[in-house]
Amino acid sequence: MRLFVAIKTNPAVNAAVKAAADGLRLFGSGSFCKADMYHITLAFIGETDRAEAIKAALAGIADAKPFEVCTGSLGSFGNTYFVSADGGGRLLHLQREVCTALLTAGIRTEERAFKPHITVARRFSPRFSPAVFVPHAEMTVREIHLMESKNGAYRTVFTKPLNC
Repeated sequence: MRLFVAIKTNPAVNAAVKAAADGLRLFGSGSFCKADMYHITLAFIGETDRAEAIKAALAGIADAKPFEVCTGSLGSFGNTYFVSADGGGRLLHLQREVCTALLTAGIRTEERAFKPHITVARRFSPRFSPAVFVPHAEMTVREIHLMESKNGAYRTVFTKPLNC
């Protein structure tokens, strides 16, 4: 299974990100993500047969409470374009808790600096420099999800509610 841990975005955030994606389309072409697949990745695990150990590790996270996240600005990693996600210290804390729980269980994750974002387009080729407005939207993060990526679609494997 190809797995990752993520925050699913709500309809308001999806609408804001889709509006930004629609604006970006005016500046070039690429492979645009579907609005119903938007999310914030907390940890990318990749191919593994250890789903049960991952579920147990996520279930054991006790020091994470609901918090707010909002859309930020358009950015890019090379030819991958995204909308930044701002959740302040709470989002960074949650991401560290997830990675620590997985590492403690012997689960390796992708090792790159965490930059909270929602991917909009991959392999984007601009005709000229994009100037795209991202509408403000916010949501309360109340749970995290273990997701499977298969054949270009995502499926929830496990959901961990955050402590109230």
